[in-house]
Amino acid sequence: TTAQRHPVLPNLPSVAESGVPGYEAVGWYGMASPAGTPTELIARMNATVNELIARPALRDRLASQGADPLAMTPAAFGERAVRDRAIYARVIRDGSIRPD
Repeated sequence: TTAQRHPVLPNLPSVAESGVPGYEAVGWYGMASPAGTPTELIARMNATVNELIARPALRDRLASQGADPLAMTPAAFGERAVRDRAIYARVIRDGSIRPD
């Protein structure tokens, strides 16, 4: 769950509210491209995606499905991916998680 209650389920406490302070696990989707993709193309795709998720009809539809669309720059998306990878690498390491 996120750090706060979700608007779709306002009566459902977050995990942090349920006794695990600091807990936050947020699923997200993003677009990626192969290494070496021209920055101009990445910028154009990013602008198009950000324009689409700014449209009220799409935002409302995504929100009704529990999603919280977030427009960001390619650099911010990369930083988030790196940060989350480090978090889950630690979870895997500390939990001695191994693939079957």
